[in-house]
Amino acid sequence: MDFGEHIKIVARNIMEFMGLVCSMKRAIAISNFIFFQEEARYLDYLKELKQQENDEYTEKAIYIIAKLMSTIKFKLIDDVYDNVERKVKTERKNQITLPALDGIGITL
Repeated sequence: MDFGEHIKIVARNIMEFMGLVCSMKRAIAISNFIFFQEEARYLDYLKELKQQENDEYTEKAIYIIAKLMSTIKFKLIDDVYDNVERKVKTERKNQITLPALDGIGITL
């Protein structure tokens, strides 16, 4: 059955996912990407998250991100919208062997 999109691929691999999580400074923020497809909505959401940052949380997040980056060696995502909605989506679309109603499809 087709109930709409409940899953959204936001990264091409685990390293890119780590970069995305650290770029957002909070993993929970990524769960809201399923509701966005237009660039303006992403930008509004990212601006809203920036305004919600408090100094203590941001300071801790930056410290943890620095530790992760020195250990795991991944890159931060500069343009979240472009990466999630253009690069990841396009690459996934090109990999799909068998389309499915969920939009994710099956790859080999």
